[in-house]
Amino acid sequence: MICRCFLIPLLLLAFSAHAEILTLSSEQEVNIEEYGDDKAKHLVLWMHSERGISEELQKTILDISQKQSIKILMPDWLDSYDITPSRSALEKIPQQDVEDLISHYSKQLSKPNDKLFIVASGRMNSLILNATHHLQTQGNHSLGGIIMVSPYLHKGVPNIGKSLTYLKITAFSNLPLYIFQAERSPRFVPHPQLVKELEKGGSPVYSHILAKVSGGFHARDIEDLTKADLQEKVAFPKQFSNALSLLQQTPAAAIKPLQNYNRHKRTRRLSKLHKITVETKKLNLNDIHGKRHHLDDYKGKVVLVSFWASWCGPCIEEMPSLVKLKAKYKDQLEILAVNVREDANTITRFTGMMNINFPLLQDLDSQATEDWKVYVYPSNYIIDKTGKARYAATGAMDWQDTEIDLVLQKLMGK
Repeated sequence: MICRCFLIPLLLLAFSAHAEILTLSSEQEVNIEEYGDDKAKHLVLWMHSERGISEELQKTILDISQKQSIKILMPDWLDSYDITPSRSALEKIPQQDVEDLISHYSKQLSKPNDKLFIVASGRMNSLILNATHHLQTQGNHSLGGIIMVSPYLHKGVPNIGKSLTYLKITAFSNLPLYIFQAERSPRFVPHPQLVKELEKGGSPVYSHILAKVSGGFHARDIEDLTKADLQEKVAFPKQFSNALSLLQQTPAAAIKPLQNYNRHKRTRRLSKLHKITVETKKLNLNDIHGKRHHLDDYKGKVVLVSFWASWCGPCIEEMPSLVKLKAKYKDQLEILAVNVREDANTITRFTGMMNINFPLLQDLDSQATEDWKVYVYPSNYIIDKTGKARYAATGAMDWQDTEIDLVLQKLMGK
């Protein structure tokens, strides 16, 4: 049984809120941050992402609770379990503990028809889908829906050139869902595919695309945000309230049985080139100067096709290394840097001081990104002289690495 041990005032990073400590049936204590009035018309459990709780996230939640009459409760999972933020951090949180906490707050609803709503960010969404589905099979009918912020619901690190495979639970959620998806995020391109998968559960999936907005806009430091990010942050409380109202009016679908609620164990991100056996897709794009580039035009050369975006931190890290690589091999190697959904002015501002020595292509509608099955930025393909994709890599690479150099030289026939 869960008990409410004590309620304490807490000064949270220059603004006032409250915190409580709940002891779960497992005897695990979980710190809960509370925002808003007890008399607020909506009760929301906000589940942070694998990155944990930032000061800006706290400010955003406080802003929402004050402007829209919403009481928000946010468990600090990582701090409570003494877990360091990482991609796999949430895999260490027992699902039963999450279910116990949700059940506890479900019982706090004051009226029989009141509903508990849940917000989940990033990889937390898979844990929440599993927990809420299981609770409903046990007779919990108090869940009103889930607001997903840039949900991560596919299996493992996406393999470059391969289609995404989603976690089994993705197709079984019967609760109404509302997704906030930033356009400047690796999860934007596969978003339509994810919506179709979630709709298999039977309930409507409301999709809200945040145009020109960066992923994590609601939780990142102000100095890291663009003008569009800041504008969205101001508009977010009202949008959030509208999402809640829509979910409140949407009934859940009949639940489909699911026997196994075990979460998928994610594999470690590759940091080296690896061989691939995928069909080489066509590439036919304009560069920022309006010149057309066809991948077929470069047969006879080794080509590095690199997918990137200016808002991607690892892309910033990798770009100078690509410049050095092109300078070393000159005409023996061509680099085609495919920018995803950004205009020429944005690209030029980003690359202006880098002495770029290769074409900067524009994938304005992200069709090439989708065709090449790119879900992580940067993602790189190495194409041999015959036009066949031979190697791939995800994440920032050191293109001066000796092993990579040997691979390139072999492909060049040296």
